Amino acid sequence: MSLSMVYWFQHKGGFMAEFKSKIDRQALREIADKGQAIYDRLVKEKGLEEKYFGLYIVINVDTGEYVLGKTILEASDLAKEKFPQSRRFHAQVGVPTYA
Repeated sequence: MSLSMVYWFQHKGGFMAEFKSKIDRQALREIADKGQAIYDRLVKEKGLEEKYFGLYIVINVDTGEYVLGKTILEASDLAKEKFPQSRRFHAQVGVPTYA
């Protein structure tokens, strides 16, 4: 997932405290790195890709909590309800992300 995609998802998700006027690339990199590490752990521990291949996942990078949805919009809306004002990582399960 590119940094611009992470920014777009965070902007649409309502988390803008760190990104008022200038994109903080270091903060975006931290979100992407933490999110990918949590995703990798979920794949190993919970068999995420075998169970939920093709669904969309949104991970709260501060707590490790996650939600799944059939579409990125559904997953994003669920995440906003479950953990508002959080830093979130978005991905499609089983599809490589690049940040």
